[in-house]
Amino acid sequence: MQAIEIRRILCPINFGDGSERTVEGASILAAMYDAELRLLHVVCNRFPARDPESLIASLVGLTRTLPGRTRVSAALAHGDPSSEIIQHARIMAADVIVMATNRRLPPAEVRRTIVADVAAQAPCPVLHVRPHLLPSLSDTVPGFSEILCCVDSVAGSLERSDYAHALARHGHARITLLNVLATADDASESTHEIADNTDRRRDRVHLSLTGSPESEIVTLAQRIGADLIVMGARDEALPEHRLGSTTAHVMVHAPCAVLIVPRFAFQMRSRRDCPAPREIAQ
Repeated sequence: MQAIEIRRILCPINFGDGSERTVEGASILAAMYDAELRLLHVVCNRFPARDPESLIASLVGLTRTLPGRTRVSAALAHGDPSSEIIQHARIMAADVIVMATNRRLPPAEVRRTIVADVAAQAPCPVLHVRPHLLPSLSDTVPGFSEILCCVDSVAGSLERSDYAHALARHGHARITLLNVLATADDASESTHEIADNTDRRRDRVHLSLTGSPESEIVTLAQRIGADLIVMGARDEALPEHRLGSTTAHVMVHAPCAVLIVPRFAFQMRSRRDCPAPREIAQ
């Protein structure tokens, strides 16, 4: 199986209050892994749009706020935002999509957002961030240092673990592999004590806890000071193709960024030669 590399990052923006901070966060990730960064704005046909020249000027303005070493381009698209973002990620063979939510919505509402649609159907993982939790460009960010990766016995766990290790390489992060079990009979004794007494010098920790996955994931992330949570996009019990309730809860309450990995992510990483969309040179 081929190793994961972060080479192309797609960052959709809507020019909201948190757009500039989201672009900064995406550029920091690009700098960590020497990746190309593409900014994308989708003009939704349901709402009156600004004139194209104004949008282009705004996109170019955002690219010029980034460090000179950042390899960045920008693009405009028209149509349904979720569909256009997913299609653009396929066309550019994105390795990660960086998206943000500006407000703390209830999990039930998060599942109806554009971020949720993209995370559930994208051809690559979606890194969900909240702008106020992101470092600034003036900070020294060597990479992620504490990654919590949610694993289980169903398909998709291997992909999550592999992405966690790929993102850990740059900052030599410690990875905690967490499996939340439904009943105490399935778990080892004193698992909560293990979480408190884990040897922090190790670069990988295996941990099983019992209880509600929603609360256990968030609580452990807070306890170990995680700066990234890696988890799947869907609840296995749900037949519909939408973001899972556990993932939505973690997106709302997590103290850090959340990388949402679709099932069978490796099979979805095929590279296709497609015509490039309209780009705006920096």
